[in-house]
Amino acid sequence: MANSTIIPIVIKKFLKADILKRSLSALILLPLFLFALYEGGLLYSALIIGLGSIIIYEWFSIVYKANVIKPRQKYKWYILGIVYLLLATISMLFLRNQPCIKFAFDYKLLLWVCIIVWTTDIAAYFVGITAGGPKILPKVSPSKTWSGLCGALVFSVLSHEIAIRTVVTELFNPKINILIAWSVVTLTSLIAQVGDFAESAFKRYFQIKDSSHIIPGHGGVMDRMDGLIMVCIIWFIVFILSIIFNF
Repeated sequence: MANSTIIPIVIKKFLKADILKRSLSALILLPLFLFALYEGGLLYSALIIGLGSIIIYEWFSIVYKANVIKPRQKYKWYILGIVYLLLATISMLFLRNQPCIKFAFDYKLLLWVCIIVWTTDIAAYFVGITAGGPKILPKVSPSKTWSGLCGALVFSVLSHEIAIRTVVTELFNPKINILIAWSVVTLTSLIAQVGDFAESAFKRYFQIKDSSHIIPGHGGVMDRMDGLIMVCIIWFIVFILSIIFNF
């Protein structure tokens, strides 16, 4: 009886989440992004700059329309948006090209980052809907659960193991301790979820649901790239520090 009750509830949750619209949007946009990532050069740079332009438009629109802050205080948010845009754009271009890094991997490094972030998003979403359970920060993001977070970490490690044997071979040194590699994956997945929470807090503060409605079923570009941008920024900072301090 318990299973017969739980299954219809889960199905209703998936229908309410508009899975079909989300999936169609992803099937159209994902190949375009992957092709640009693989090609690199001007095509990839144009894509990142284009996405950055949409993000700054979404950010400025949210702040401009906001009633929760005084007009005189909005300039601080505009400046923060510009800093966020610059860090996001520079980090994503840097990780694709990896200038000044002794062992560069072209598209493979950023592809690996994308795989971990996308796995984190998908696993957290589906495991959270299916398993449910206690919320992490319900006042910030009502849908995020501890089960989703744990599921994201587990599936991220699994996707990493598949990726390093297929699409991103030679990215990780075979001699590296597997626990170190898994720790890097886990940390990357956690950073992606922190980015998701940060954007949720931003939207909660400005009392909006989505940054825009440009992507059917997904909201805005900020909504889809929050975790990826956060991870890219952190990795960018780590690489820059490693170059400066030679470690």
